[in-house]
Amino acid sequence: MLNLSALVGLVGLFGIAIHAWSTLPDTIPVHFGFDGQANGWGSKKVLWLLPIVGLAIYALLTFISRYPNTFNYLVIITE
Repeated sequence: MLNLSALVGLVGLFGIAIHAWSTLPDTIPVHFGFDGQANGWGSKKVLWLLPIVGLAIYALLTFISRYPNTFNYLVIITE
């Protein structure tokens, strides 16, 4: 169930990025000062950062969950 909810979240992240891509201008604010004013600008390609990082974390956690014997447990686990 958790794996399914993670996949739904990933699909949602990519869906939002795809939907917003056509409506965003070529230059978007990427950093804001303490006063709330934009003081850093970048390409709209930055939009893909969050979905790609989410996919990488999902892939890493899925891979390492296949090898539970490498985890450090507080108690000895036997077969």
